[in-house]
Amino acid sequence: MSDELEPIPMLLFCPKCNTQHIDAPEILDCRWPDCGGGCGADEDGPMCMAEAHSWENPPHRSHLCHECGTIWRPADVATVGVAEIATQGKADNWQAPAALMRAATGGQR
Repeated sequence: MSDELEPIPMLLFCPKCNTQHIDAPEILDCRWPDCGGGCGADEDGPMCMAEAHSWENPPHRSHLCHECGTIWRPADVATVGVAEIATQGKADNWQAPAALMRAATGGQR
């Protein structure tokens, strides 16, 4: 995807559980059984790959919900889940941060 445009910032919500999806670099848990968290705890055997321990958030189309495990593709172009978008239109009657706060508190402010 190196020839493509930058990912489009979007408010993304899991289609299964409605959890907001915000993309960011992450440190991942190692899945190698002998790793012990330090990459290569088993000196006599193969070591896990160090790059498996982090994800730098490259441009991507499919997103993984960390709440329920659903993987979905919101568009046919690269997108990035953001906490809020930078603009608002004159006719917009829904603001993401306020609506998310009401949802998180059960409608209470």
